[in-house]
Amino acid sequence: AKTTKKIVLRLECVEPNCRSKRMLAIKRCKHFELGGDKKRKPHHNPTEPSLPSRAQQSP
Repeated sequence: AKTTKKIVLRLECVEPNCRSKRMLAIKRCKHFELGGDKKRKPHHNPTEPSLPSRAQQSP
């Protein structure tokens, strides 16, 4: 079985006399977010020192 879904847009004409509909397939993907921010790799700047990870502090 496939784990991805085909993303399909349902387009509808906005003309009052027309109102025709058509489907437009984009591609397959596991996750789809409409209008969301695109995921990018974090920008790494070698001139800035990396922050040390915080150790758990006991009270």
